[in-house]
Amino acid sequence: MKVALGILFLNGLVLIGRRKEKDFLIPRLTWVFPGGKISDEESPRIGLKREFKRETGLDIRIKRFLFSRVPSECSKITLFYYEVEMVAGSLRAGGDLKELKWVKPTEVVKYFTTSIDVRVMNYLKALEHKG
Repeated sequence: MKVALGILFLNGLVLIGRRKEKDFLIPRLTWVFPGGKISDEESPRIGLKREFKRETGLDIRIKRFLFSRVPSECSKITLFYYEVEMVAGSLRAGGDLKELKWVKPTEVVKYFTTSIDVRVMNYLKALEHKG
């Protein structure tokens, strides 16, 4: 399964979302970066734009691909991380998310209940120093 995630950094904060229900592959997954499952027929970039809009109400532009990883909690998933920017829309939780929250980049660890790759943390730390 492929999952595309967008890291949106704005005014010194990153956007995260709280899931409505338990994930069937990773039950302890609660807070996430917006995005979602992509079909085999679509590219991660196209799937991310669709899922980001569905979950946040925001249209995004993908600035760049960051990296991919297989989470330690489930080897059946490949996560694709992208740096994104907002281009239009009004923020509202939707899709699989019941709540959206802006947090300082390094505060993500206070919310995420699953492993956070060292590359994700290094990227978030760099954002915080930038912001």
